[in-house]
Amino acid sequence: MTEKFPASFQHSHDRASILRRLRSNKKQSYIKDAVFGGIDGTVTTFAVVAGVVGAGLSNKTIIILGIANLLADGFSMAVGNYMGTKTENQEVQLLEEFETQQVRKDPDSEKEEVRLILKEEGFTGDLLEKNLEFYTKDEKSWVKYMVLHEYGKTLEFRSGIKAGVITFLSFALCGSLPLLSYFFTFDRPFLWSSLLAGISFIIVGSLKSYWTVEKYWVSAAKTLLAGTLASVIAYYAGYLIDTYLL
Repeated sequence: MTEKFPASFQHSHDRASILRRLRSNKKQSYIKDAVFGGIDGTVTTFAVVAGVVGAGLSNKTIIILGIANLLADGFSMAVGNYMGTKTENQEVQLLEEFETQQVRKDPDSEKEEVRLILKEEGFTGDLLEKNLEFYTKDEKSWVKYMVLHEYGKTLEFRSGIKAGVITFLSFALCGSLPLLSYFFTFDRPFLWSSLLAGISFIIVGSLKSYWTVEKYWVSAAKTLLAGTLASVIAYYAGYLIDTYLL
C-alpha cells in the first residue's frame, strides 16, 4: 500500500524519528520555488535559442539574448515570487489581527463560531465542549484555530527573500544549460542545446516526483513534453516571422 506514496513520505515510528520529523515539518518548504524556477528557466532560455535559430540569426545573437533572458527574466521571476510570498504573509497577518480584534471585542460570538466548526467536524456533547474549551482557552490558540478553520490559512510564514533567491538560482542554473554549447566550439550547437535542455527537463521533472505521487519517469516525461512544445512554438514563431513578416 505504501508503494504509491513518494519516498519522502516514508518514515520510521521510533521516538527519535517521530520527534525529528515533527520538528522538521515546521520548517517551510521551498521546493515549489526551485521547481518553478528550474522549469521556467529552461523553457524560456531554450525558447530564446529555438526562436533565434528558427529566424536564422547568428550564434552571437543567441548568446546575447540568452544571457539577457537569464538575468532579466530570472530577476523578474525572483522579485515576483518575493512580492507574492510577502503578499500572502501580509494577508495572513491581517486575518490574524482581525480575528484577534474579534476575539477581544465579541468573545461569545467567536466562541459560537468555534462551536459550529466543531459540530461540522462531527463533535457532539461533552467531547464538543471539551474541544471548545481547549481551543478557546487562550487567545493565541483561539486565533490560530479561527484563521485555520475559517479561512484555511496557517500562521506559518514563508520567507519572501528565500523564495526569491531560490527561484533565481534555480532559474539561472537550469536556464544556463541550453546556452553552454554556444560558448564552446561544438559542431551542431543547436542539437547539443536541445539535448542539454532535455536533460534539464528530465532532471527537474524527476526531482519533482520525489514530493508527488507520480512515478519519476511520468513526471519527467510530462515536464519534457511541456518544454518541447514551448520550444517548437518558439522555433516556428521565429521562422515564420523571419520568412513572412521581415
